[in-house]
Amino acid sequence: MILFDEKLSERLKQPLLQLLKPLTSKVIIGSVRHAAYVLLQTPIDLTTLVAKWQTLSGLPNSVLVWAADVHFAAVHHIITLAKGAFTDSFYYDHSILVNANDLKPHRQDTNQFISAYQAEMQRLISKNDFIAAQAKTRLFFQAAKDEHYDVEFLKVTCQQLVDQLIKTTKIKVNEELTLKIIYAANYLDLQATILNVIESIKRHTYIGHGSGNIVADLNLIIEKNFDNPNLSLRWIANNLLFLNSEYLGKVYAHQTNKRFTEALTDYRVNVAKAMLRQGDKVYEVANAVGYQNNTDYFSKQFKKRTGLTPKQYQLKKK
Repeated sequence: MILFDEKLSERLKQPLLQLLKPLTSKVIIGSVRHAAYVLLQTPIDLTTLVAKWQTLSGLPNSVLVWAADVHFAAVHHIITLAKGAFTDSFYYDHSILVNANDLKPHRQDTNQFISAYQAEMQRLISKNDFIAAQAKTRLFFQAAKDEHYDVEFLKVTCQQLVDQLIKTTKIKVNEELTLKIIYAANYLDLQATILNVIESIKRHTYIGHGSGNIVADLNLIIEKNFDNPNLSLRWIANNLLFLNSEYLGKVYAHQTNKRFTEALTDYRVNVAKAMLRQGDKVYEVANAVGYQNNTDYFSKQFKKRTGLTPKQYQLKKK
């Protein structure tokens, strides 16, 4: 017996019958409870059938279930499992044919795991830890795929999460976002939608409310990221503004008469001055303003702008 989603009957029936034709001439075709079936009245080599099915192209994403030596008492159970498996096509990018003995009911204990994911996402976004949020999202969707979470439940969960994040961060998103979640064709599309929301929040956080003023955006990025040792126009172009780094540099220099690197260093030195006046140690200050494990270079930049080493400046201000 081979079962598949009745909604895909017109697209799957003919390819399946073509493969079965040289293997057996006795088949019965029908449907029951929204599951289409093909009953084989003579034994066939199902291993060969599965192998040939995997080579076909142009098939819709789908899960077909086969069962051999089916006893009448087991038919209801197999059909119930198969109907649950039909939605698992959401987790594949091709059509697959699986053994009914390998099927398991969808997990019913996913609420706690999903709630933990939602809470962790709220925490990471509130800390502006977008890289961790993206990594957590990929792990979550991998778990959903591995455990075959109920598709509709997964989509509702994602919609709830997005609603929470939009409310918390006050970002403006495309009105079609909800439709993208509801009509996601597979788990990778749904994952991409959530990752795009995180990316939108990141951009909103780092460049304000989309002022369109490149100098203002860059200055705000300096204020929020001066402690990042990797902060540079290239990093900003690749991670935040998605504009050519040379273009950003030219615009900034033209409008401010100062190179971006100079503005960044000036800001770091000003923050360092305040910390030194509070009595912080020089190496701690260097680490805090973006010169991790490079105290000598920090001291050189500090003296270049103040005429004093950090230690001399600290002693003078006591």
